[in-house]
Amino acid sequence: MNRRTLIAALSGTAVFGPSVAQTPPRARLGYLSGGMKGDDASLNTIGVLQESLSQLGWRIGDTLEIDESWAGGDFGRLPRLAGELVAKKPNVIVATGATETVALRAATQSIPIVFMQISTDPVSLGLVKSIARPGGNITGFMQGPQVLWAKRIELLTELVSRPLRHLAWLGNPGNASSEASWADARDAAGKFGNELSRFNVSSADDIDRAFSGLKG
Repeated sequence: MNRRTLIAALSGTAVFGPSVAQTPPRARLGYLSGGMKGDDASLNTIGVLQESLSQLGWRIGDTLEIDESWAGGDFGRLPRLAGELVAKKPNVIVATGATETVALRAATQSIPIVFMQISTDPVSLGLVKSIARPGGNITGFMQGPQVLWAKRIELLTELVSRPLRHLAWLGNPGNASSEASWADARDAAGKFGNELSRFNVSSADDIDRAFSGLKG
């Protein structure tokens, strides 16, 4: 399945787009997020998605049913949630990020999957064959914060007005893009002569422990 077909599945312009017939089609969309439903971040994901679909003419609860699935910050639940979502046989599934997409890829190779944003190379993750021609049943939108690590360190140096010797990097090891981001941050720190320490943060409780270890 090509990129155009998948994007159409999400936007509603081809695969299950609004019809000129008197009886509009009824479609089912799956949504998988590792986050917490109802928090501020969800407004920038499911909120934006629902608003955009409404602007395209879909009436949620009428012509479009959305099956939402939230892991509540526990990424270990994603494989099970992905399987449950696939079992409902939606027309298309939206994934918020890389880890959710990886879980969905293991659950289906036929239902179109569109990731809203991932922060690492989808080719290296095995999600798509290439950026130009994704192939398979997966496509979406990519952002690359890992390419900004050198700039971030440069800005930090300017902010404190002196060379930085010790830096700390906090990341969630359960995130599929974590290792790539850590590698890029480590390389960037090396170029500036900084010592970079890694702190893994998998839960809210880990944040307090991580900051306790940041002394010095």
